[in-house]
Amino acid sequence: DIPVTTREDSKNLTNEQVIRFLTKLIYQHSNPEGWVDLSVVGFYFDCRHYGYSKLRSYFEHNCEHFQMEIVNTRKYVRNSLSVDRLCSLISPCGGQHGYAPFELLEVNFNACHYGYVDLRDLIEHYDCRFGIFDDVD
Repeated sequence: DIPVTTREDSKNLTNEQVIRFLTKLIYQHSNPEGWVDLSVVGFYFDCRHYGYSKLRSYFEHNCEHFQMEIVNTRKYVRNSLSVDRLCSLISPCGGQHGYAPFELLEVNFNACHYGYVDLRDLIEHYDCRFGIFDDVD
């Protein structure tokens, strides 16, 4: 976990830490569909420390991690999980022949941050690319 509780705390994070921080922040403050008002994110995160004058620009530049939507001039953002991003998150846990122990994946990856009930639910959503096997020798 990244101990960020104020905007000032968020100014010296690496890009990877920023992505993890924002993913968790969006999850914690989102509605049931995963959306959160951009102003809520701006309360905790100052994108100017990372070369962006507007928070919207930051999220547009990082569209592989986040989705934006504008409804009646209000801007909303939610976590996005592409198949490539999912592969990059899972691959460090991978073992022989591309299989990874499910228990290890559950410890290292929180599927709830992406709007899924659990890791099994997320993997079943991407059934064309991933499979769950009870025992692999």
